[in-house]
Amino acid sequence: MLRFMVGRSANEAALPALSDTVQRILQSSGLMDRGPDGLRITNSGFQFLLQDSAAQVWTVLLQYLRLAEEKNMDVVEVLNLLFQLVSLQLGRAYTTAQLTANQQRMLSELREFGLVYQDDPSGQRFYPTHLVTTLASSGHARSSDNGGTGPGQSELTKSSEHGYIILETNCRIYAYTSSPLQIAILGLFVRLVSRFSNLVTGAITRDSVRQALTHGITADQIIIFLTVNAHPQMQNRTPVLPVTVTDQIRLWEQERNRLHPTGAYFYKDFEQRQGFERVFRYAQDIGVILWANTEKRQMVVTRQGHAKIAELVKGQRASSAQTPSAS
Repeated sequence: MLRFMVGRSANEAALPALSDTVQRILQSSGLMDRGPDGLRITNSGFQFLLQDSAAQVWTVLLQYLRLAEEKNMDVVEVLNLLFQLVSLQLGRAYTTAQLTANQQRMLSELREFGLVYQDDPSGQRFYPTHLVTTLASSGHARSSDNGGTGPGQSELTKSSEHGYIILETNCRIYAYTSSPLQIAILGLFVRLVSRFSNLVTGAITRDSVRQALTHGITADQIIIFLTVNAHPQMQNRTPVLPVTVTDQIRLWEQERNRLHPTGAYFYKDFEQRQGFERVFRYAQDIGVILWANTEKRQMVVTRQGHAKIAELVKGQRASSAQTPSAS
């Protein structure tokens, strides 16, 4: 599921499609949204990738329960299966013979979340994975509370001793990893250059960061991800990441956000200055002017203010032949 969220690299084989239920959960939870090219990761989705595995699983399960209610499924039946999975033993095979028809359908969906494994999807055996068996363990709860490295912790948020990213002041990146998931996440905001058996090189560029920003990923999220996964040699530095790089990433974000479109109306072609000044003063009084040029008898007003000004103009038309135009 995580690989589906981040997409695939150009040189990778196509990823297996997820079921409609799983895709619906990803959309309804805000982790992905549908764009022109299909589903794509969102700001919340990238934040989801930074969480530990237990938090990710609980997020998915809670959304699954909401979906079950919408589909008029028996919630008690759903919870019964989930509680059974939490109490099962890791690595041991269990039969599906005792499960209801709805619970057996649930298994196929939970398999896509990585909570169970089936060597034969149509078979009658399944194996619980560590993602579900560690949810109720007290040891994992302590590690999650302390931000530690418990058994359910995500490979994306391991402690600094397992960091794999080296970032240079010239924005060059060296990632010592062979994980397709980690490489795919880097590809969201890094221009990947070369890939070896256990090393990936690339660079953070203006275009790569802007591409991430269009997906809703923020500069702070990129910086947090790089800091959390920094190589141990970088963790000994203060600050961990080069200031020149973090400042540049934020500048690229500000560059994109410096303009904000706002609906407005442009008034021009006032035949008489007296009529323009009357409308101009009224717009000033109600605070709806965005821009004005009194010499050319032009002004721009907000969309909300246009309705009020239109009433004033109609009154002027009744007593005068001047007709300013709005566009």
